[in-house]
Amino acid sequence: MSLNQFTTLLRTTLKMNGIFAVNKPTGPSSADIIAQVKRALNSSKLVEGSDANTGNDKKKKFQKNRKKGHQWWKNKQQDIVKVGHGGTLDPLASGVVVVGVGEGTRKLTHFLTDCTKTYEATALFGVSTDTYDSTGKILEYGPTSHLTLDLIKDAIASKFSGEIVQFPPVYSALKMNGKPLYEYAREGIPLPKPIEPRKVTVNFFNVVDKDLNWDQTEYGLPADGEATAEEKELIIKQNQEMLKHVDTSSLDKLTSSVALAETEVKDEENKKYPTLKFRFSVSSGTYIRSLIHDLAKAVGSTAHMTKLVRVQQGPFELEKNVFDLEDITKNLPDSEWVPLVEAMIAHGPETTIDALKTSERVKVQQAELAEQVARDLEETAKREAEQAAQKAEREAQRAAQNAEKAAQKAAEKAEQSAANEPAALDTEKQAAANAEETTAEQVEVETENKVESEEPPAKKAKLEEA
Repeated sequence: MSLNQFTTLLRTTLKMNGIFAVNKPTGPSSADIIAQVKRALNSSKLVEGSDANTGNDKKKKFQKNRKKGHQWWKNKQQDIVKVGHGGTLDPLASGVVVVGVGEGTRKLTHFLTDCTKTYEATALFGVSTDTYDSTGKILEYGPTSHLTLDLIKDAIASKFSGEIVQFPPVYSALKMNGKPLYEYAREGIPLPKPIEPRKVTVNFFNVVDKDLNWDQTEYGLPADGEATAEEKELIIKQNQEMLKHVDTSSLDKLTSSVALAETEVKDEENKKYPTLKFRFSVSSGTYIRSLIHDLAKAVGSTAHMTKLVRVQQGPFELEKNVFDLEDITKNLPDSEWVPLVEAMIAHGPETTIDALKTSERVKVQQAELAEQVARDLEETAKREAEQAAQKAEREAQRAAQNAEKAAQKAAEKAEQSAANEPAALDTEKQAAANAEETTAEQVEVETENKVESEEPPAKKAKLEEA
């Protein structure tokens, strides 16, 4: 049985429609992560033979276009198995990204709109940026020498618990008039209208470190340096517009201190920039960058986020039921990771990755699939060898036919040359005869001239007298 036949048989057993989660590393965007997972799923014959593949007719069309030389089929073919995610993470962030496969993409709305998330984040105090994190440009400096752990904890307890109201950062993916906010910011274009504050819920906002890390060397100032005067002025105007159109008196817990000082406050006496690690549990739509930015303002300083890890999203939690991304995209053959993913989808997030790896059912399935894949590879190699031999034989036959045709043409040419040879000889003989005749006439004339020139003068004179 070939792998194609085997995957057809597995269509009734491999259930890949559902949800699982992967651990996103720092660096790539959420879209990049989903693209990697999509390539892994769509390049697997096992997934192709599962219930998640509803695009067989579509695939035939793409394969037909591929044979015609179309290049765009490569990207389009990835859509045969539909894949989506349950909430983005910035490139700076790492952690849980929920993935929906096939019919499972319809269940992602819950993770986007009504799902509790837990984060761990590190803040660097004394410097604020336009993006509220370390990828942005410095907007202002703030004093830090007065900061204490108790001051920060008191501010958290009084203003950052329960239901609060915050302004999303200007550098965010939220859209205004169909355009992401970060595009307005990058292009230096004023927003068409103020950003509206949003209500979010902070279940807990805890300090992880025992004290501020004054002597830390892990995080420095943002690499992009300071913003220009024009960039700072634009941010100031946007912040002022936001406050102008909001009735802050009716918002008891408006935490965003959006007013940016028009003159920078740089702590010349103490240029240390301490860090502090926090752990949050928040509702969907909460910006951790904004919480850190607003907390610093609340304690009379400035800060930006230097690290963010999404530890948990809904029932999915790191080091429990979240797959290592590279196990799916790089490290493991699909005969190993496909059964693990299918088992996670079947059992749900209540199970753990470790439990699945030790499951006898999963082990048996992995062994069966690995054996079948090995057999298919052997059959494929044998088939390719046969095809190569047939191709070589056809090429040898063509070469022999071409040689035979060349020999036949050479023989025909030689025969034609032989037929033309007698005529050529007659022509050559006639030319030789003509040459001999001409030579004889020339000799006779030359002889007569010589005789005349040798006669005695007396005889010549008599002849002239006569």
